[in-house]
Amino acid sequence: MYYKNSSSSSSYYTYCYIYNVTKGYTIKSNGTVSNTSYASVSFSANAGDIIYIRNYRYNTSYSPTFYFYITGASTPVAGGKVNESFYTAFSEPITLFNPTKTGYTFLGWTGSNGDIPETTVTIPTGTSGNLTYYANWQINQYTITFNSNGGSNVESITQDYNTSVTAPAKPTWTEKSFVGWFDETLTNQYEFTAMPAENITLYAKWIEYSVILTCDDTAGISVI
Repeated sequence: MYYKNSSSSSSYYTYCYIYNVTKGYTIKSNGTVSNTSYASVSFSANAGDIIYIRNYRYNTSYSPTFYFYITGASTPVAGGKVNESFYTAFSEPITLFNPTKTGYTFLGWTGSNGDIPETTVTIPTGTSGNLTYYANWQINQYTITFNSNGGSNVESITQDYNTSVTAPAKPTWTEKSFVGWFDETLTNQYEFTAMPAENITLYAKWIEYSVILTCDDTAGISVI
């Protein structure tokens, strides 16, 4: 982070004090800058740490104090990038990266930017105060399509992602027995559990059967 002395007088100094409240130790003790210069300080913190920062100027009552809460990158974002968890008034403009979530569509951010979801949120240089943004999601629907491979028609199933899916009624085909629903190669049988995060097509697998009637005077008729 950066801190600055806005006075051109060498009689005034800007001090910076940084303290890790959670861990209980001083990160920076009264660093000083003068004559409209900048200074920077780097430090590391873990998710969940509360950082106390105080900037104050010698010979004046100006003494802004604020806290940062270090949040973890629990929400994945596109391209493996993560959003900043803190900023200062001197930070370069920060544009939030949009997260991704399996089976959902990202609608945008709400919170410090208002109640209407926005997919492009930028924190301009000069912003101050704590900011909070919430990701808004809409669950996706996906479709399982059934190819009966010559059997009777089976209607497709469209449902929300990860909801329970029940196998449809078995198709029928004269002189053939239905084995089950498989992938296109007819080698991997599909297990109906929950709606996947994609549209899929399943294929019916059949085996032919025959009926042989035999008859004699003592045993009667038997079906093989």
